[in-house]
Amino acid sequence: MKVIIVGASKVGYALARHICEEGYDLVVIDREEACVDAITDAFDCNGFVGNGSSPELLKKAGIASATVLVAVTKDDETNILCCSVAKKLGVKRTIAAVRGPEYSEDKEFFSQNIGVDMLINPEKAAANEGNKMIRYAETVELEKFGDGNVHVATVEITKDSILAGVQMPQVHARLGAQILICAIDRGGKIFTPKGQHDVRPGDKITFAASDEEMDKALIQFNIIEKMLKKAVIVGGGKVGYYLVGILLRQGVGVTLIDRDAEKCRRILENYPNANVIQGDGTDSVLMEKELKHADACVACTGNDEENLIISMFAKSFGLDRIAAVIDNYNYEVMLKKSGINHIFSTQDVALIDVI
Repeated sequence: MKVIIVGASKVGYALARHICEEGYDLVVIDREEACVDAITDAFDCNGFVGNGSSPELLKKAGIASATVLVAVTKDDETNILCCSVAKKLGVKRTIAAVRGPEYSEDKEFFSQNIGVDMLINPEKAAANEGNKMIRYAETVELEKFGDGNVHVATVEITKDSILAGVQMPQVHARLGAQILICAIDRGGKIFTPKGQHDVRPGDKITFAASDEEMDKALIQFNIIEKMLKKAVIVGGGKVGYYLVGILLRQGVGVTLIDRDAEKCRRILENYPNANVIQGDGTDSVLMEKELKHADACVACTGNDEENLIISMFAKSFGLDRIAAVIDNYNYEVMLKKSGINHIFSTQDVALIDVI
């Protein structure tokens, strides 16, 4: 299968890595030569410098033999145009990254009339991911698999846990949720439980469940018994913008902090019920004041270093519901070692939507 990616941004780079790992034939197009070189050097694929909506350049890139074109430049309209042109030139499937809220309800129109088979919104998907993460305490290690509908969690069993002393055949009935216990860590010894095994206080159980069943299970474990009442979001970009709307619709009080006056104004205009503060999320005095009565903190500025600092400060302040947008793998490892497990990125959630 041949895939053409237009746009060598962070999302484009992450897609290129995954596509090449799957053994597909890849061609990348971008206006910036340095961005094209970064991908072609890293993944030994073909690249072209220029306008990805140019019919001549797409023909040169082999659009006629391509199965998929994915347009992930930073401009919505460019992505839509690239897909429309590519469709007319014979590509089988087109995918466009469209981040603007004004396009969110137009998927059917774009598919039927313009030639865009699929719209993805990496920032909106990241906001949904961040929302899921802060529903759970940091004591829960949560991973997702497949298309994101299957979750795997690790939970420590206390003496008061609903499963303490329960044998494996009775787990579903006692918990009221359909889960599959994959492993039990008992004093450092890990084993796969069988019918004769029971769950004991001190055990760490790792189990898989669907999205809905996971919520049921974690409620029974008293993991999400505490209602999320107030969240602090640092970063008023697109991820922060979407996350404010999601939380407000769930009845959660939101404080949004960003240095940029225009971003603050835009969010306040669209979400007048939000508490919007023009300020610095790395200002310890400001953050201490806002985190004092908060249940959760999401760091989603456009800067990994700031998100790392904000997350670690929130952790030291005592919060156990912290999520951070981190694109740098080394920073991700550092945060996880510090006990902050809820880390996400726009490029990773884009992979789930595209592949």
